[in-house]
Amino acid sequence: MSLPARADGAFRLQHRGVTLAVTLLGASPTARETIEDLVVYRSGYGDGRDVIHRVTERGTEDFVRFPHAPSDPRLRYRIDLADGAAGLRLVSRTLEVLDAAGAPRLRVAPPYVVDANGKRHAASLGVEGCAFDASPAPPWGRPVTSPGARSCVVRVDWDVEASHYPVLVDPSWETTGEMSVPRQLHTATTLANGRVLVAGGTSEPAIYDSAELYDPGTETWSTTGSLSGPRRWHTATALPDGRVVVVGGHGYGGTSYGVPEIYDPTAGTWSPMGSVVVERNGHSTSLLQDGRLLVAGGIKNTPPSFDTAVLFDPMTESWSSTASMAVAHSRHRARVLQDGRVLVTGGLTGTSMSPAELYDPASETWSAAGQVQAWGGHTATLLDDGRVLVVGGIFGGAPNHAPALYDPVTNTWTGAAQILQPRTDHTATLLDDGRVLVVGGRGASLLATAEIYDPVANAWLEAGSMETQRESHVACRLLDGRVLVSGGANFDFEEVTSAEIFDPGLPLGTPCTEAADCASTFCVDGLCCESACGDGASDDCLACSLAAGSSADGTCDMLTDGSVECRPAADDCDVAEVCDGTAGASCPADALAPDGTACETGVCNGGICEDTGEGGARSEGGASPGGGSPPSGHQRVEAGCGCRTAPPRESTWPTWLGAVALGALGLRRRGSTRKPRPAPKSAKLSA
Repeated sequence: MSLPARADGAFRLQHRGVTLAVTLLGASPTARETIEDLVVYRSGYGDGRDVIHRVTERGTEDFVRFPHAPSDPRLRYRIDLADGAAGLRLVSRTLEVLDAAGAPRLRVAPPYVVDANGKRHAASLGVEGCAFDASPAPPWGRPVTSPGARSCVVRVDWDVEASHYPVLVDPSWETTGEMSVPRQLHTATTLANGRVLVAGGTSEPAIYDSAELYDPGTETWSTTGSLSGPRRWHTATALPDGRVVVVGGHGYGGTSYGVPEIYDPTAGTWSPMGSVVVERNGHSTSLLQDGRLLVAGGIKNTPPSFDTAVLFDPMTESWSSTASMAVAHSRHRARVLQDGRVLVTGGLTGTSMSPAELYDPASETWSAAGQVQAWGGHTATLLDDGRVLVVGGIFGGAPNHAPALYDPVTNTWTGAAQILQPRTDHTATLLDDGRVLVVGGRGASLLATAEIYDPVANAWLEAGSMETQRESHVACRLLDGRVLVSGGANFDFEEVTSAEIFDPGLPLGTPCTEAADCASTFCVDGLCCESACGDGASDDCLACSLAAGSSADGTCDMLTDGSVECRPAADDCDVAEVCDGTAGASCPADALAPDGTACETGVCNGGICEDTGEGGARSEGGASPGGGSPPSGHQRVEAGCGCRTAPPRESTWPTWLGAVALGALGLRRRGSTRKPRPAPKSAKLSA
C-alpha cells in the first residue's frame, strides 16, 4: 500500500500478484500531512472538503469530508488495472478485483456515509467503462469476465438530507484476507464444498443483511447474495442437500423475522421458504434425523422468552406444531443426540433455575433432563461417545469455571475437569480426533487464549492464543480438520473483520518431525503417536510405528515377541538384549555371553575374552583349542593383583560378522528407526 504525495495522485494496492492504482477524480494538488495515524490532504477535494486516509494492514479507509451538501452527491475514482488484475466483480455493494483463476485479491468494501449525528447510511457502488461480473455465485474457478479496458471509473453515490451535514464518505480499498465488514452475532456454516458461509451479524449500530464466503484453498473472502433483511441472533443450518436454511433473527427497530430463507451455494442466492409462524430471535434450530428442523424457544423483541417449539419441513416448506417446553428458553443451546433426541440447555429462562430438557421427535414430547449451571453464553458440544460437554456461560453472576457432562443413557449430569480459564461468550468446536477446542470469550477480562478438552483423560491443556482477543465470535470446523474463527468484539468492544485459523496438528500415524506437528503433541518413531510412548528412547520396548514393531502406525505398543533388539552387544563377550516381555516396557537387564563362547582372541569367561594362546583361532565348536602363554599384545594376568586386562582390538571382523548374523536372524535394532521426541510446543493459531 502506497499513498501519493498530493491528493490528485494515485494510491496503489498490491496483493498476491494483483495490482490496482486508484485516483480520486477532481482532487486538488494538495500536499499530504500526517496527523497521528491519519494521512490528511486538507481541502484535497476542494472547497474545504478534506481527503483523509487511514492506512491499515489490509489497505486504506479513504474518507472524504463534506461540510455542506454538494449539488451532486457522488465521488468518482479512476482505477487502473495493472499486473495480474484479470477482471471485476460487483455484488451486494462490493467491488472485487479478480486474478486469472477467479480468486478475489483486492476489493472496495461496501461504502457508507456517517452524518453529523453519527448515523450510518449505506452508499452505492457503480462501475463505468469496464465490463464486470454481477453474479452472486462463488467466483473461484469460474471463467473471469474480461473488463474490456485497463482503466475505468468507480462511482460512489449517496443520499443524505442536507440538514444532516457535515458527513464523511467512506469507501475502503483493501485486500481480501479478512471479511468485508466487521461482525459479531453472525453465523458461519461449513458447506459441502469446503467453503464457509458467513451471514448477517452486527457492528453497532449497523446490522447486516450481507453474506460472504471464505475459501480455504485461496485464503480469500468473497461477497455472495444478501438476505432479505438485516439480522443478528438468527440461526443457520446446513441441510443434507448442501443448502443452508436461516431462521429468525433480530433486525432494526425491534424487527424479528419469521420466514426462513434458504441459500443455494451454487447460485449464491437466497429465497424465502414457507410462511410466517412465529417471529423470533435467540432461538435454537436443530436438524432432526428425518430432515425436519426443530425451532425452539427464543424471544421476539422483549421478555418473556418463548416456551414454544415448531417443526419446519424444508422439502415441503411447511410448518407444523409440536409440544412446548416445560420452561421458556432464549439464548440457550440445543444439540441433537446420537439417538435422535434433542438436548436443550440453559439460556435465559425467566427463573433462578437453569433446567435442561429433552425432545423426542418420535413422540413429539419433552421431558426433564436435570439442571445445568448455565444461564447463557455457554457452549454445548456433542462428544464422540454420545455425551454432551457444557462449558462456561454465566452462573451466579460470573463466568462458570465448572464444565459438566450429560449422559443421555442415564439422564444424569456429572462434573468434568475444571477449565483452565472460566469464560463466557466463547466457542467450542469438536475436533476430528474427538477432543474439544474452546476459544476466546470473556473471563476476568477479554480472552485470546484457547484450550482443549480431552474426554478420554478428562483433562484440559493449553492450545495457544489468537492474535486478537474476542468474544461473541463464531467458529466452525473446516473439512481438513482446521478451525476457522471469525469476527467478534475485541477489548475495545469494537467488532472486527479478522479471522484466524487453528491447526490442531496431524492425525495419528502421520509422518512428523517435531511434537508440535501432531494433534496428540507426540512425535515418536517419526510418526504422530497417541502417547509419549517412552519419549522415543532407543533402549526401551515401546514402539509407535509398524517399522519399529507396533501393531499400527500411531499406536503405542509394548514389544514382546523377541524380534526387536533394545540393547546391542557391547563386545564379543556380551549379548544383545531383545524385547521379549520379561521386563515389561523396559529392556531386559544386561547379560553376558555364556562362558566358552568364541571371542576375538580366544573364549569368553565371565564376560572377558581370554587368550587361549592360539591367536584367536576358533574351533568348529566355537572354543579356541590349545593353551600356553598368551603372546604379546593379548590378554594377560597382571602380577600382584590377578586382574585381567584386555588389549586394544586389532581386528573388527567378529563385530561385522555379528551384525550380519543379526540381520540374518531377522532381528531389528531398537534404536535404528526411532527419533528422540522434541520438547512439545503449543498448538498453532494463525491469522
